[in-house]
Amino acid sequence: MIGITTEKVTNHPSLREGVGGLCGRIAMAEGDYASCIHIYQQLLDDNPFSCEYWDNLATAQMQTDQYYDAITSCDYSLAISPDNLIALRNKANALYTIGDYEKAIENCNKHLEVDKYSVEIYYLRGRSYFEQKNFASALADFEKYVSTWYEIMSEGCYISESETNYAEAKNFCEQCRENLKNQ
Repeated sequence: MIGITTEKVTNHPSLREGVGGLCGRIAMAEGDYASCIHIYQQLLDDNPFSCEYWDNLATAQMQTDQYYDAITSCDYSLAISPDNLIALRNKANALYTIGDYEKAIENCNKHLEVDKYSVEIYYLRGRSYFEQKNFASALADFEKYVSTWYEIMSEGCYISESETNYAEAKNFCEQCRENLKNQ
């Protein structure tokens, strides 16, 4: 762990912002989420209109199971930039995790309005539909995820966490088909 805070680096706000952002990213990369949260909260005191800081704070909050705080941080970021894909994704993930599937779907839809090629959002929305037992919509999203994933991988690109989600999505497709037969 780096064990640095922005006070140890500098008390000058403009320097603290540059060096502090670096310290925050290092703390995040090292898994020191408590320091990361502290650093980004300090940086936001100096610059409350930074989507990057709100997004990084939300990410660290999610890593420490502070989902409601992460949703609030995402809301601040989205107030600054309504089409912020990172904030929309983080908020949808946090909402899904706390079981608010309807709002998770709404955020996924907003995300897809901005970027319809975000393959991971189809997966998340499909999971939300699945939890609501809306198997037809879940199946459509999982199939979209699987076909898009295959297309992207065939072009030699790699999607983070894609292999696990790909296998799960294929499994969810089968579960959705089975549930739809039984309805």
